[in-house]
Amino acid sequence: MSFLSIISELIFPTPRICPFCKKKMDKLMVCQECRVKLAKLREKLGQCRRCGSFGSPSVVCTNCRTWPQYVKYNVAVVPYYEEYREVLHLLKFQKQGWLTPALADLMLDFMPFKESIDLIIPVPLHKNRFRERGFNQSALLANRISARTNIPVNHRLLIRQLDTPHQTGLDLASRRKNLLNAFKVEKPLEIKGKSVLLIDDTLTTGTTFLECAKTLHKNGAKNIYGLTFAAGIK
Repeated sequence: MSFLSIISELIFPTPRICPFCKKKMDKLMVCQECRVKLAKLREKLGQCRRCGSFGSPSVVCTNCRTWPQYVKYNVAVVPYYEEYREVLHLLKFQKQGWLTPALADLMLDFMPFKESIDLIIPVPLHKNRFRERGFNQSALLANRISARTNIPVNHRLLIRQLDTPHQTGLDLASRRKNLLNAFKVEKPLEIKGKSVLLIDDTLTTGTTFLECAKTLHKNGAKNIYGLTFAAGIK
């Protein structure tokens, strides 16, 4: 921890709670009761084994039926639902970055392919959206996951070159059109032949994940995996 981080922690200490139930803990972490509750909910909803969508207990679903072979699979930890959605909104829209370690550590518990990954890349924000929000929540999660796994992370290889409208409310065809050519790779030689892990906060239709994966593959990446905190419910 840097000197500035130590000073910041002394002045603005990280809450020592479970981010979901707010129970007091020895440190910021998901409590055992919330882990058990999540396990039961995951089992009840079922989950697609390829894209991680909830409510689709199958090998593939409508989200990922047409995914190319270089897109291996996405792992999602929680459904975009109730307290999980609320916590994600706190991180994403209320600038509660202190939540990142607990959410990223929970994601790591569900990451089965650590040995297969050469490089971690967060789904990027356009520079205008970044200035508006002040941070990229996917990048915060990626930094923590990189630090815990010792897999290198790069924030500058995949760039969002188009400031596209929000995807919320758009149908699948409109989402795909909206993101067409939205991303580019700055230094293709740095991903050539590598297996890349894309980190994002949420997967709904999978359009953003797939467009990022397509861009990376066109520029030389071999295999694309995904790890998201939340996924939609069918």
